Amino acid sequence: MPRIVKKTANGLSIVRRLASAIRSDFASVGYDVSITSEPVSGTKLRRVFVTSELFSFMGLMEQQEYIWRIASRVLDPSDVLFVSMIVTVDPRHFPKSKPKPKRAKKTVASRR
Repeated sequence: MPRIVKKTANGLSIVRRLASAIRSDFASVGYDVSITSEPVSGTKLRRVFVTSELFSFMGLMEQQEYIWRIASRVLDPSDVLFVSMIVTVDPRHFPKSKPKPKRAKKTVASRR
């Protein structure tokens, strides 16, 4: 009897589904969200970063619970295993990038 093997999605397609659900959820409450991911070296896992000003109204545990609740709603339990971690970031915790100071031009003294 042939075995039926369930084809699993790769980590990137799982993150895309998750990102779409997170964007939709944040848009419904009127907040922008930035989502990026990166591969975990040597594995099939992905690390996900979620940045939004909505997090300024939540503690760290609330942020994690909110995002993982969305993840559990849209991903199968086997798909969640491809997400190594989800990092939630309040942009207020990072200073605005400062422009690098310009270096003074060197002047060459003339020889007489």
